[in-house]
Amino acid sequence: MIKILHLDTGLIFRGGQRQVAMLINNLQRFKVRQYLACPDKSPLIDKTYYTIEHRFPLSRTNFMRFLEKRELRQFTRANEIDLIHAHDSHSHTLATFLTKNDLPRLVVTRRSSGKIGFGSRTKYLAHGIKYIAISDHIKKMLISGGVTDNDVSVISSMIDLDHYHSYSDQAAVSDRPKGRMKIISAGAFDRMKGYHDAVEAVKILASRRTDFEYMLYGDGPEKEKLVRYIRKNGLEDIVRLPGWQAEPADYLRDAHVFVSTSYSEGLNMSIVEAMAAGAAVIATAIPPHKENIVHEQSGMLFTPGDTEALAANLIRLLDDDRLRRNIVENARVVAERFDRHEITERIYRLYCDVVAGDK
Repeated sequence: MIKILHLDTGLIFRGGQRQVAMLINNLQRFKVRQYLACPDKSPLIDKTYYTIEHRFPLSRTNFMRFLEKRELRQFTRANEIDLIHAHDSHSHTLATFLTKNDLPRLVVTRRSSGKIGFGSRTKYLAHGIKYIAISDHIKKMLISGGVTDNDVSVISSMIDLDHYHSYSDQAAVSDRPKGRMKIISAGAFDRMKGYHDAVEAVKILASRRTDFEYMLYGDGPEKEKLVRYIRKNGLEDIVRLPGWQAEPADYLRDAHVFVSTSYSEGLNMSIVEAMAAGAAVIATAIPPHKENIVHEQSGMLFTPGDTEALAANLIRLLDDDRLRRNIVENARVVAERFDRHEITERIYRLYCDVVAGDK
């Protein structure tokens, strides 16, 4: 029986915290006892209520969390924790103060594709840490920052395929639907997501046809710029911004095409979720996307920022039923690799190896 303390400092239930909740809830079928350190306002409290034995209430700021590290260390010792799993960068920093002589063992999940900053090198190069990189691209970034190859395991994020199978079964066998085709994007509205490129491509597409609509789900600092651009170009009848949606399956069930215009990603689970739901994916040709998309087989790729190429890919998928069906069928096989049961078991096996000292 392994006693695991999960550390997470997040306050918003989005991609990363959804992964933590799924992991905790799926681990209950293994020989583990689970504990959680998170802020009082964390959505994880409700999402994992029946699977966590005890919780340590973290403060909301880094400074206050640093001051309470002694109490958290006592919590760890009192519950005889075997392994700490840090699920975000701030948790990683905090966890380094909780171990002594490599005990409890420490596992850190890395989701960001950014380089290790000079100020973060100390915590990343600390002895005895096992990293979970959610993509091959992130593993390469960790190694380039000085982490040894043996200390990094590539284990992707997970999805609940049961939420999507009924949609993908229907989409894979259907011809072009009657009425307007639905194109969807989803994510945080920040500059690196490139949603301005998506709207620009939709503008190009709208100058040639109107048998589609574009739904852009999400929120963030770039929202007002997007709204102004949509209004300026008279796209209000085609482009809609419904806001942030907590459950991807709720909007992906109606998607025919999913578009990702990101300039940088760690993995981009939105693409995998779209594949599982039966949407044909068009995405930028960045390394994490190319790990899961073969052009014209499991999706369509284009150079980041090339709005003409994106518009051309959209036209192909709107017009070519056979291409769209083939992509959907092949992409569903890709999505199967992210099954929550398989991914959870891989993480549990990693826990077992780390606790046993097999690094």
